Amino acid sequence: MFAKEAAARAGKIDGSADFQVFSGVFGSVERVFWIAEFEGLAALEKTLMKIEADAGWKQFIDNAPKDLFVDGSGREAIMQPVS
Repeated sequence: MFAKEAAARAGKIDGSADFQVFSGVFGSVERVFWIAEFEGLAALEKTLMKIEADAGWKQFIDNAPKDLFVDGSGREAIMQPVS
């Protein structure tokens, strides 16, 4: 499954984040979600920069089946636990 392989590759590139993969059960069941925890925004930014700069990651994404991605459908969210 592409989503699990992407999570594993991203985790290996960064080395500090544990990327998990979820899918919808009700509602948008066709959506896939990648979730990882970071100490703060600086750690998130550092991880994203490492992944985006990795040539192997770029090749992996470029070689992904084109029907996996729908232009404009991607969404990002930054969440925090409720205390």
